Amino acid sequence: MENSRFTFRISQQDAAALETLAAQRHCSKSDVVRQLVHEGIGKEEVRNSIDFIRENIHDEIAAICQPQFERLAKLIAKIGYQSVADFNLLCYIIDGILPKQMQIEFEEMKRRAKMMAIAYLKLKDTEFAEFLISEDRALDLLGLQQEEEK
Repeated sequence: MENSRFTFRISQQDAAALETLAAQRHCSKSDVVRQLVHEGIGKEEVRNSIDFIRENIHDEIAAICQPQFERLAKLIAKIGYQSVADFNLLCYIIDGILPKQMQIEFEEMKRRAKMMAIAYLKLKDTEFAEFLISEDRALDLLGLQQEEEK
């Protein structure tokens, strides 16, 4: 293997450190420089390999998880559609069996239930406990309390 020759300048501080290192290792300054260059190139190759591996792992995880995420999203949407259908069916059944004088009150209950459903969907995770404790607080968190009172 043929060696290449390089000429370069370094600071006096680095030159002194190089001499100290050569003395500690009991070798020439050229040997120390060759070792340091070899180690530095090796570290850079490892760093580049890690970046390459990280990107490949990320891509593989995304490829494996994405179909599952999409499946879950579709299932959640179906659950939402079914919940709306269940709500409407229940309202239809109740409308059919309620006496006429109670239907106006029931319409208000349906309107309020829809408002609460919308409020529930807009809540942050940290506000969920308050939603369960207080309907008024949940509506207030969303600025719906004023609408309710109008």
